[in-house]
Amino acid sequence: FGVPSETEDEIIAMDNIFSSRAARVRAQFQCLEDFGTVIPFAAFDAYMRDKEFCDCLEEAEIEIAGGSGIFTFLDADMGGFLSVPEIYEGLMSLRGPVNKSEIVGLRLKIR
Repeated sequence: FGVPSETEDEIIAMDNIFSSRAARVRAQFQCLEDFGTVIPFAAFDAYMRDKEFCDCLEEAEIEIAGGSGIFTFLDADMGGFLSVPEIYEGLMSLRGPVNKSEIVGLRLKIR
């Protein structure tokens, strides 16, 4: 999925270290950032087709109705890859219901 195997092994090992899911997710994001991991569109698209990943996003109240189109929204620098901060900050901004002012703001940014 775009994550080097040594990084993936370290992230998987964290399942046994942290009892708190929130602490585990924070540590996993930090690990990805420390390794300079970036996610290309193809990997993100594969994640968006993974039921467990989508269930996790829905549990966090992150709106995923846009499917893989979310990649464009998250790719703040339009570099074609998602950095860990882009993923984290972008997903946090997708939490909860969308309001009209957010849609208008996004449309203005696109223009």
